Amino acid sequence: MGQISSRIRRARNDVTRVGRRVRKAGSLPGFVVIGAQRGGTTTLFHSLLRHPMIGIPARKEVHYFDSAFARGELWYRSFFPSSRRMERNGQRMSGEATPSYLFHPLAAERAAGTLLEAKFVAVLRDPVARAWSHHAHQIALGFETLPFEAAIEAEVERLAGEEDRIRSDPAFQATRFRRASYLARGEYAPQLERWFSAVGKDRVLVLVSEEFFADPLASFRSVEGFLELPHWNDVGPITSRYAPGSATEEMRDDTRERLRSYFAPKTRRTEELLGRELPWPRPTATTGEGRNSFPAARRGDSGS
Repeated sequence: MGQISSRIRRARNDVTRVGRRVRKAGSLPGFVVIGAQRGGTTTLFHSLLRHPMIGIPARKEVHYFDSAFARGELWYRSFFPSSRRMERNGQRMSGEATPSYLFHPLAAERAAGTLLEAKFVAVLRDPVARAWSHHAHQIALGFETLPFEAAIEAEVERLAGEEDRIRSDPAFQATRFRRASYLARGEYAPQLERWFSAVGKDRVLVLVSEEFFADPLASFRSVEGFLELPHWNDVGPITSRYAPGSATEEMRDDTRERLRSYFAPKTRRTEELLGRELPWPRPTATTGEGRNSFPAARRGDSGS
């Protein structure tokens, strides 16, 4: 990882040093990891940066298609190496990983209009574990004060009107939408449908986080093939970069079962969309699907 970090630092220094010239010459990325947040996107992205044919961007998360779109395409290009530089280094493409893109209601449409040939990678995680990890991360950052159960009970009220305002005011930063969407982000089917519709299903590779960490090399090979990159044999170990709070062992048993019940029909819809079964725990027979639902269930199934 030290070698990757030094390459990223050099890329950042290059952006600062050449400034305006890089803004004019930077290439658009050939791939974007779009989410899901707390799904393992950092681990995946840093493993991809080891491939010698991938140019190092100045930043992992650029946030252009969600919160910085008004800055314009030249600003976006400034984070990536130029075509000339990549050709000189024997590289085919660069990329970025902003995990909020999957969830943002305008990101897919914006990306479709800007990245005409790029490919996109999504990493889906058990939505119960993802919600718990998301909350733990917000607590660690100092952005959340409510305990987990209270936070998910308050989610509908906190997110009320946020998406409408995002659509009506492109400059709106949507802080609550980003920070308090613990359950909404786990409703994957509507989010994927939005991306499939915008860029085409054939340009989106969907990985499963649990499978990625169980056999990271196999997932790495899948991404290589998807991006049409030759196999790189010196991949090295790929280890989890999940932050503390990733597991759900400390979650209350009744909360875990209620969440499994809440997400069960939504997961089934994602499975139908992807044409495969997902390896996530389901509710017990005593809990059943759709029972003991949280207030977020009354929001509907917009997923955004």
